[in-house]
Amino acid sequence: MKLSKKLVMMMIAIALPVTCFLFLYDFPKKINQDFNAFQYMAEDANSGETLKVSVIGTYKRPLFRDPVFTGKMIIDKYDFTKTYELIDVGFFQHEGGKMGALAYTSTHEGKTDLVLLGMIAIDDDFNGFTILLNENDGMQIESDFRIAAPATNYDEALQIENDTLK
Repeated sequence: MKLSKKLVMMMIAIALPVTCFLFLYDFPKKINQDFNAFQYMAEDANSGETLKVSVIGTYKRPLFRDPVFTGKMIIDKYDFTKTYELIDVGFFQHEGGKMGALAYTSTHEGKTDLVLLGMIAIDDDFNGFTILLNENDGMQIESDFRIAAPATNYDEALQIENDTLK
């Protein structure tokens, strides 16, 4: 009887810290990568241009909470992404992938500027992504514009889009 009581206590003593660790640890992945990307209009194979997207930061993947990216996502075509701060991107599960909002902010002379570039869909390890750009006349972004990475042409971009948006 005493032996089984000690065994139960020992099991609890081992299980409790392991459970706490798994619940609280973020399983961070450092990212410092330049992606070849392709900006295109959905369903227009003749549209598009290549560009570079630099992703620098930490992708946190906790087991029992939604993943978060903290850092920078610099798109060479959009200058504000170089100087504005990227608000932490919280990802939620959608149809087989993860999706979050790319929002940038800057404060200048007491005024805060907020730019919602669009939604980003990623694969499980943040090795590929598709950005669904918001229409914006000031940045010359039409509706249905997208950026996919890694991709250098329309076919590769469409494959990344299919993989991340499923």
